[in-house]
Amino acid sequence: MLGIISVIVSLIPVCGWFLAPVGALASGVLGVVGIVQANKTDPPGPKGMAIAGLVLAVLAIVISIGWFVIIASTDPSTFNNF
Repeated sequence: MLGIISVIVSLIPVCGWFLAPVGALASGVLGVVGIVQANKTDPPGPKGMAIAGLVLAVLAIVISIGWFVIIASTDPSTFNNF
């Protein structure tokens, strides 16, 4: 169940660059918790969705860092509004 939630939360970066780190971190945590919970069952449960959520979280973090660098380098006045 946490694997599915992890995949869904990893899609939050699509909503905007300012939500990307929050969604990626939440997705990463849920993915790791899903993998740990799947390993605790006897026999070990399926963990494909949790792994997919974790991979998408790492990808979202990398993309959000890239977008942040691109936005900051092209227009420094972008951050003066905050």
